[in-house]
Amino acid sequence: MTDVIRTPWNSEQVQALNGYQEHGTRPPRVCNSEGHASGISPVLDATHTGWICPDPACTYTQDWEWRSTLDYAAGIRDAARQASGQQPDNETVVAYRSIYAPDLLFCRAHKQDWPGFTPLTSDDLPDGGICTWGPNAGPKCGRDVLIDPPEPVPAAGLSDTQPTVDQARPPRVQWRVEGYDADEWNPLGLPEDDHETAVAKRASWKQRLPGVPTRLLRETTTWTVEEDETR
Repeated sequence: MTDVIRTPWNSEQVQALNGYQEHGTRPPRVCNSEGHASGISPVLDATHTGWICPDPACTYTQDWEWRSTLDYAAGIRDAARQASGQQPDNETVVAYRSIYAPDLLFCRAHKQDWPGFTPLTSDDLPDGGICTWGPNAGPKCGRDVLIDPPEPVPAAGLSDTQPTVDQARPPRVQWRVEGYDADEWNPLGLPEDDHETAVAKRASWKQRLPGVPTRLLRETTTWTVEEDETR
């Protein structure tokens, strides 16, 4: 397995890397060029084609990233999802990753009721992943979580009479900038909770990528609890 992940990066990887830039505890990736316009941040933006500088006049790019950085970035993304309540359905979960130690990845058969582990789907692991469950000095599980996954693990803590409700929590509204590339619309950076900030971000992207059509999407996320008819 190579230690470097080259472009093109998929949408999940782009979102994770931009989250790393904004919320990571490690220093962000910055542009190595000199002579940026005053006031423009040197912190790079992740796109499907690699890192780009936010200065429209700068041509600096980087088409690769360390696998360890992507794993760390994915852990930050998973933590944000867990905090916001954006969790995948139990039937689509293939693994669990620690938000405190992103190198800890457990398959469904070895799920532990430990704090800080967030569920992942196959979309979160486009390159697969190996279960690291096992004693510190002993053999690990070694299962590829995308190959022959174990039977679904039932959700814990729910009664057989879980009621149906219209809303489990208040709706969440965000705005996302998307760009049209390779015959599809793709996210440009992370979504924003503030409309004016999203509009300004779109204007910045249009300046940086003048030949790429952009659009602004409003996302409204709702959470409902449904009755389980299989119980």
